[in-house]
Amino acid sequence: MGGSDGRADEEEGDGAMVHLWDGRRPGERLVPGPGELRERWRCRSAETGWALTGDWWTPAVESVVSAACGEPGLAAACKRLGEARGRAGVGIGETLEDLGALFAELNWPDPPLSLVRCAAEGWADGGAPEPPDATCEDPLTGLMTASYLRSRLTELYREAGGAPDGHVLLFVDLPAGDEPWRRLSRSLVVAHELREVFRRGETVAFTGPSRAAALVPAGRRAEADAVVLRHLLEQALGESDEAELFHSLFGTNGFGVRLVPLPEDLRSALALLEPSAS
Repeated sequence: MGGSDGRADEEEGDGAMVHLWDGRRPGERLVPGPGELRERWRCRSAETGWALTGDWWTPAVESVVSAACGEPGLAAACKRLGEARGRAGVGIGETLEDLGALFAELNWPDPPLSLVRCAAEGWADGGAPEPPDATCEDPLTGLMTASYLRSRLTELYREAGGAPDGHVLLFVDLPAGDEPWRRLSRSLVVAHELREVFRRGETVAFTGPSRAAALVPAGRRAEADAVVLRHLLEQALGESDEAELFHSLFGTNGFGVRLVPLPEDLRSALALLEPSAS
């Protein structure tokens, strides 16, 4: 049942307690659920020492905030989060500090030990040595990871001794306010269209819950690819008859496709990949 500290408990199938966030802070009105919780969690984690804000988001974050706001499976979501942190090379201490930031934002005075254990077990599984044929692909979308995209940018700037002349960044911006399952479903559609357009060795990745980026050769080819991609996304997410199913599943259809020249220095280029960058 709900408690005075803004928490509610239910039983999961395995007997563990599921804690549900009602969106309130002491003395506050009700606020939006998963999206608001994610942003509060991200900010609190940064305040408590998360080193690279651009590496914080992962699809597992969406699973955790959805479960914390009422969807089933919070224990499994915490394990997936631990696995994602382990695969990304985040230490166990920073992983649990990040989870503690979530618990603090949920106003849970005593972190549920079962959820901490799930995250730690996930971290141990995710941090295990990868097989020699492991790739830098995100298994959910089939695109490269954001960390790999940052590494590619770093390599290009190092080789050029400044801004690389031969590349630009293409961004796909999606609505940020949707429910996590809608946002994830739309992201899978966008990932498919990106893979259809960029088949020549370009580096393509999701850099946040509502943005994808592609590092592509500069020139008329990039402009033509942007036009093709925009057309494909209009067919999938726009106003065509073929998109009626996508309308019913994904809700609002707004998206943007833009080409951005690489800035003069690497730090500014990496800042473009931050989820909050405009």
